[in-house]
Amino acid sequence: TAMLTVNPASTGGGISISGSNFSASQGSVGSTPVTVTATGGFSGTVNLSVSGVPPQSSGNFNPTLVTLTSSTTSANSTLTVTTGAHTPTKSYTLTITGTDSSGTITATATVTLNIQ
Repeated sequence: TAMLTVNPASTGGGISISGSNFSASQGSVGSTPVTVTATGGFSGTVNLSVSGVPPQSSGNFNPTLVTLTSSTTSANSTLTVTTGAHTPTKSYTLTITGTDSSGTITATATVTLNIQ
């Protein structure tokens, strides 16, 4: 599990993201839970994205947007990666990024995807 927290002092709050390493076979689907947590009183909508997806593959979140409030300080999403039949078998480092709706607060976490 990897987590990075970013707390910009000028915003009165921030977000943290955590996820777990996961595996998939060539031509199949792998998924991992992702948790977004408010820190320092943050309230707002967070948009999730992923980079570093293997060749011939795609990555998506369900849901892509999560909302954090004073009463809902954490929210869950699922990152799903669909691999191609010829995606090279190795480990890939994926970077999960969460950005608030104003674009001023960003947090990232890295997870490892093992293609078998």
